[in-house]
Amino acid sequence: MDSPMDEAKYKASKKVQLTSSMLRMFAGCGVAFQRRYGERFGIGPTEEIIPPGVAAIAGTGVHKSIEANLTAKMDTGEPISREQINDIARDAVRDEWDGGVMLHGYEAVNPTKTLGETQDKSIRLAGLHYSMLAPQIVPLALEEPFVIVLDNYPYNLSGRKDIREDGTIRDTKTSATSSTLPADGDVTMQMAMYALDEQVQGRPLPRVITDGLIDLKSGPALRQRSAVVTKLNFNPLYARIERAIETIEAIQSGHAAAMPCDPTHWGCTMRWCGYAPTCPFWSGREK
Repeated sequence: MDSPMDEAKYKASKKVQLTSSMLRMFAGCGVAFQRRYGERFGIGPTEEIIPPGVAAIAGTGVHKSIEANLTAKMDTGEPISREQINDIARDAVRDEWDGGVMLHGYEAVNPTKTLGETQDKSIRLAGLHYSMLAPQIVPLALEEPFVIVLDNYPYNLSGRKDIREDGTIRDTKTSATSSTLPADGDVTMQMAMYALDEQVQGRPLPRVITDGLIDLKSGPALRQRSAVVTKLNFNPLYARIERAIETIEAIQSGHAAAMPCDPTHWGCTMRWCGYAPTCPFWSGREK
């Protein structure tokens, strides 16, 4: 190392990183968190990675097409063609599918049909973004990773901003229903992390727009939510980080055990939790 500061940065870079999705999983079901990230946080012998479901794979295709389109817009000032959007979404879904997919119920009856339906869904939602949102977006950065060093804590925060514009962060969500989106004005932990990094970078606290691409039976629809993050929103984020660390350390020392989610929780089902078949706390529900 060239200097003590360089050494400090090196040590910080080696700390385990907490993400907003980890914190959500930890709050939702400690048992699932322990099985997914146990070895990393010293609370389990392994890390059990479950293949993504079809909804997540469709979302990946959408994100890949958006990134390609907006990258072209940043580089050349012009979007790519709709045909290219379709191809990118379709190919990305296939690539993810080939890497492993978790199928349930009717999805597993005819996997080839399910793959085609997943590709079609991804193309529909990618096309919605292409026609309704992309023309008005002026991106400064895409899929921008960040790490926030937490002094005096054993972990750092990390994440990735889908789209950064001047004064605005855009978060793209794909879903079959708008009920999964935050309420208008609500600031999620993910939004607070975005804003905290913006502050660290010396930029003003942003407005965060959630661009919800919803695949309704009547056709794809856009549902947007907006929130302005203030410094007050950092307090509940810090409190949750501290409580998560306290609980992880208690589990490490053997003074606590990971808590499962309530059996009535929507995620405690065979459809939404890949750990359900081997989990003693599983609700017994299929979906």
